[in-house]
Amino acid sequence: MTGSVKSPTLSLAVKALFESLIDYAGVFPPASLELKVAVDNYLAYRDREYSWVLSRLLATAPQICELPSLIPDNLGNPIPLSLITKTPAEDLHKIEKALLALRHRVTLASIEVTLNCNEDLSEQINQVTHSVASLATENTRPFIYFEVIYGDEWKNRVRRLLAELRLASTTSLNSTGFKLRCGGLPQSFPTPSDIAFALHETASSQMPIKFTAGLHHPFYRRALNGVVEETSHGYFNVFFAALMAHTRGCSLSYLERVITESTSTPAVSNDRIMWLDSSISAEEIRNTRATRVISFGSCSFDEPILDAVQNGWLR
Repeated sequence: MTGSVKSPTLSLAVKALFESLIDYAGVFPPASLELKVAVDNYLAYRDREYSWVLSRLLATAPQICELPSLIPDNLGNPIPLSLITKTPAEDLHKIEKALLALRHRVTLASIEVTLNCNEDLSEQINQVTHSVASLATENTRPFIYFEVIYGDEWKNRVRRLLAELRLASTTSLNSTGFKLRCGGLPQSFPTPSDIAFALHETASSQMPIKFTAGLHHPFYRRALNGVVEETSHGYFNVFFAALMAHTRGCSLSYLERVITESTSTPAVSNDRIMWLDSSISAEEIRNTRATRVISFGSCSFDEPILDAVQNGWLR
């Protein structure tokens, strides 16, 4: 984050909720921008009014090799970078080499790994955490987020992954967390009960969580496209539910109620957000966002911001 909060009337609770909330994923669908365009957009967003909402720049691990020619040398602050990989063993050497060429222009904030569920999860996690340890610098140590592909036996895989991450945390120098996909292709689209389950399990495990895909708008939506019902999850629904799970230990049924709510309006005061018979303070939001409920990746930075302005949260 390089910007500062400019509005003197901004609610402290809203500031805590939105600060460093969005990881910009312009190279990913549906935007699918060229890397140069995404980098230019990210740098432009850092100079705009809502730059304080911007967090990491997301790219695939192989794309880091293109970044030295795309990022200028005279940046005032390095870009916090998060790299996504399905083949960490192949990609980590490329990452290490490219980081030397990008010194002072980027910091490797995190690596996001999609695990192969047909192979041993424990072995994969140990290999990744051991390899990523070599990417640490004097001032930064990359956070590692792990994702398991949505599909059959997904809940069992999530439980297994969280158990393995708890075990790995006792020996690994790297901090680890869980990555939850909230949209995308139909076969990778979780139901509200699935999201509630993931939030409940990560909160019970005290495991950090970040989100990706599908969270362009604040509230849950269901609409007919011809004869097909299309659903999209809302970033406000998901983050409020996640915050309540991590601070209140809420039930699965309550979390699912929050995730699917689309008609009532949250009440926002200077130091509190109130919704669906619950409230959470700015301090609780700030502390939980710093350590447990991290951010979400979006290929659009403008859409979530525009909706937040229209709802009166940002000014």
